[in-house]
Amino acid sequence: MRDLDGVRVAMVVAFEGFRDEELFVPRNLLERRGASVVLLSDRTGTATGTLGGTAHVDGLIAAARAEEYDAIVFVGGVGVRSYSQRPDCHMLARTAAEASRVVGSICAAGAILAHAGLLSGRKATCYPTEAEVLRKRGATYTGRGIETDGVFITADGPQSAARWGAAIADALALRISRAARLAARRA
Repeated sequence: MRDLDGVRVAMVVAFEGFRDEELFVPRNLLERRGASVVLLSDRTGTATGTLGGTAHVDGLIAAARAEEYDAIVFVGGVGVRSYSQRPDCHMLARTAAEASRVVGSICAAGAILAHAGLLSGRKATCYPTEAEVLRKRGATYTGRGIETDGVFITADGPQSAARWGAAIADALALRISRAARLAARRA
């Protein structure tokens, strides 16, 4: 099924230490459904995962413009600590949320959304080591595999990568469907 033709997704990863399954599983699912996926990091070149996987970085976080994407999603892994407090990540996430884009995080990357001030008063999940960060920033940490609250789709870790990718894809497909119905009513 290719229901995401024309959809653009930016996946943000640590240049070193992203969690392989949290990038490759959702990216492959999104691409199979027709989305164009761009990989962003703090450096260009070849990013390396904790399990040895590699991926070509398409662009820099600092140069990314949220309005060019339908979704901005942050991939976890031990490398998240290198960018969880970066202002450019926070700005990218905030701008996407303000524009009602889909914003996602998985595993330790939930801390990025929390530090950006986006999860206060919202239900969210992440890898258990980051749960206290979410709580301190006002989120209701659920500990569930996947949590959706408004435009935010969060997941707990690699075991939920496929479900997280599907939730992001389904949210994007729903937005397309709504936009098509609205356009048909206007015609």
